[in-house]
Amino acid sequence: KDFWILTRLLNLTIGSLSILFGILAIWDFIKFKKTGSTDGLILQLPKPIKERIHKVVGFFYRRSPQQKQDNLLPATGKLILSAFVTGFLVSLLEAVCTGQVYLPTISFVLKTSTLKLQALGYLLLYNIMFVIPLIVIFIFALLGVSSRQFSEFLRRHLGLIKIFMAVLFFGLGVFLIWRF
Repeated sequence: KDFWILTRLLNLTIGSLSILFGILAIWDFIKFKKTGSTDGLILQLPKPIKERIHKVVGFFYRRSPQQKQDNLLPATGKLILSAFVTGFLVSLLEAVCTGQVYLPTISFVLKTSTLKLQALGYLLLYNIMFVIPLIVIFIFALLGVSSRQFSEFLRRHLGLIKIFMAVLFFGLGVFLIWRF
């Protein structure tokens, strides 16, 4: 009985937080549409973490003016190794935003014998949804799309992205609150 009460409370809490995030995504959308600037948007990584990620990525991928002039490209092996190292370090830095919910949820699921299969399905779905955009970006990068082009694309479509985020958050919130 206590388990189901705790489950209901957890779903209500996470569902309410999802709806709050949906409201914040709409707030960000309105703010971006008014100002045209990403400064001060609420739903984004904190600036110190973003700067650290940029340093990690830049350490492995940015070339000096001399290397650009000599048209030196990193060797494939070095590029693959640096991609793995960069991905690992960025994952550690982003764990600040995702780890608080993700890791306790996994441990909770492992202790709940009746819901393991269903929870595994949700966990796989979450990971697939998380990884697919990264794979798409990786493929575009292999095809020669630069980070500047990615940034410009995201900036041009930030309003639409915020609306999609709001719909996703509202959908998850309603699902979690309504389901239990």
